[in-house]
Amino acid sequence: MNSIKLSFKNAAIILFSFIMALSGVFAFSPSTYAQDKGPASLKVKVSNTEVPAKAEQQAKAQFSSYAQALSQIDKTGSNGEYKLGNPFKIYKLNGQEDGNYYYPIMQGDTIKYVLTVTPKNENDLNVNKNSANYSVHISKFIADALNQYRQNNIPVTIFTNKDGYFVEHDNKVSMIKQTKLADDQTPVATPAPPKVQTNQTVDASKAVAAQKSVATKYVNTLPHFQIRETQGNNGWCAGFTMAALLNATKNTNQYRAQDIMRTIHPGLSGQRFQFTGLTPDEMIQYGRSQGKNPRLYNGMPSFEMVDQYTSKNQGIAILSQRLEASPNGLHGRHAMAVVGNAVLANGQKVIVFWNPWDRDVSLQPADSDIIPVSDGSHFKWFSAIPGY
Repeated sequence: MNSIKLSFKNAAIILFSFIMALSGVFAFSPSTYAQDKGPASLKVKVSNTEVPAKAEQQAKAQFSSYAQALSQIDKTGSNGEYKLGNPFKIYKLNGQEDGNYYYPIMQGDTIKYVLTVTPKNENDLNVNKNSANYSVHISKFIADALNQYRQNNIPVTIFTNKDGYFVEHDNKVSMIKQTKLADDQTPVATPAPPKVQTNQTVDASKAVAAQKSVATKYVNTLPHFQIRETQGNNGWCAGFTMAALLNATKNTNQYRAQDIMRTIHPGLSGQRFQFTGLTPDEMIQYGRSQGKNPRLYNGMPSFEMVDQYTSKNQGIAILSQRLEASPNGLHGRHAMAVVGNAVLANGQKVIVFWNPWDRDVSLQPADSDIIPVSDGSHFKWFSAIPGY
């Protein structure tokens, strides 16, 4: 079991470099660049507007059911009509597309969520994009930033690197999403815009589909799950995952990631402590020391397995691996927490999960093991530790 190293030791320093940007700190002032160009719209500059037919079909078929379920789970929802905007693209610093397609989901004039359409499984990452199968993922992502730029009619190009997500407008670059510890004062370097010809502009806030919300058929989540802290510039994803799950299943707030990591690695200090990780065996042994009975499960758990554990108020840790190799050939590994499961209005089965880099939960199709993250990376859910 120790042969499987998650973030978690050797890959920890690599892992944090690919921090996902699914919730972050906004550091821009779009009002400074407000433009009077008619009715407010979200203008996103892209190199082309091509979207595979299968990706578009998934977005139009799933957006309303996913939005209704997430609004019920995050307790921000209300019944009404959801609208799907035009898709836009995000670029890596080398000018390449990041491999996903992004759709704003709106209620009224407000962008509430972002629907990310991504290759469904590992094989789909390696075939022609028009032949690949796709699945959808939903979260708040950069919705707040998109609303700001929409209100001010600012045309933007969106790109990503290891630090998060940025927009470029009028040759100025602003960060719109990053993940770091609240007490980490290290400034993030502002990158140069990617060298990509963005000759086309998408009105991403123009609705291409609309649908009345329909009640989610089934929702099953850990009743006391709360997001109390998020992972920053460290290798402690396993600590954050276990802290969140143990706090939820014990209905307490006593667990903190740093305390867990210190308990398991009392002899480390400085950067050795900051970038250490945990093996699956260390995660299991710590869980058992807290009165739980976790075990290693090879593969992504089924919807039924998640439902069973969640119904018994038992948490599951996700173990994932980055599929794209870093420049030195290493693959970062990352732990996340299962929050529960749901059956959407259209019958789609989903897993509710929390990435320690995020400030909100996301919905993952139960039949897809790919989780998209920043820098154009995709993580594969390859194993799990149920029983927290």
